[in-house]
Amino acid sequence: MKKFLFLAFTFIYGQIYAQDIQFEYEYTKSLDSINSKTQHYILEYHKNYHYFYGKDTYALDSLSKVNDTRIVITHNMKIPVSKKKQKRDILKNFLYEDGKDYFMISNFTVLKIKYEDKINLDWKLEENTIEYLGYICNQATTEYAGRRYIAWYTKKIPISAGPYVFRGLPGLIVKISDTENKHVFRLTEIKKTLNNFSTEGYKLIAKEKAKELQTNIENDPIQMLLPDFQPTPETKKRLDELKKRNFKKDTNPIELID
Repeated sequence: MKKFLFLAFTFIYGQIYAQDIQFEYEYTKSLDSINSKTQHYILEYHKNYHYFYGKDTYALDSLSKVNDTRIVITHNMKIPVSKKKQKRDILKNFLYEDGKDYFMISNFTVLKIKYEDKINLDWKLEENTIEYLGYICNQATTEYAGRRYIAWYTKKIPISAGPYVFRGLPGLIVKISDTENKHVFRLTEIKKTLNNFSTEGYKLIAKEKAKELQTNIENDPIQMLLPDFQPTPETKKRLDELKKRNFKKDTNPIELID
């Protein structure tokens, strides 16, 4: 893996400022003192913006383009659910564009909203170094949303970006975790080829409205998206089971405070 990543980036290093590049990260979140959950996320880095999104989100979006995300629950009503088992992203998608930060929410194919937020990361550069995936990495620390983070970045990849909201260092962030290791990001792959996951079609709304809408959807997703839908008792039971499975209360959110 180390050799693969080193060779992959060596191949594109000389053209880094002219090329769009894709980085894949593994994100591990602690669910409790014993269990954890891991998902993979993509950072698409372009000249004027970068976009961080779930790998499963991209797979679901690709399926929706070939009409593979609708099943009939009643005789006259279709609910947007993937035919394949859908994995819900742990994190919101994140877009940095024109100096502004946006969170992107797309829990269903019929819902695409985004809201602007101000992410202020006050980095402290440390003297510690490690080797990670064949790169010499420097340490930096910061705080975000109630947690303190330790990041490792490499100047060999001169891109001021990283996973999720983390950016602003003199090199790509290849690894970052909070001090309790409850949220850990690790770089796993570098590619020249991009998914080109579209950020178009998202409606910009106020942050407060977005959070209210997201809460309402988690409490009653079908009623919010299809207010005129009157399910049969059997269908309601199935929808309640789906809601319990997909909208469990998060006991370890990455943002402790707004």
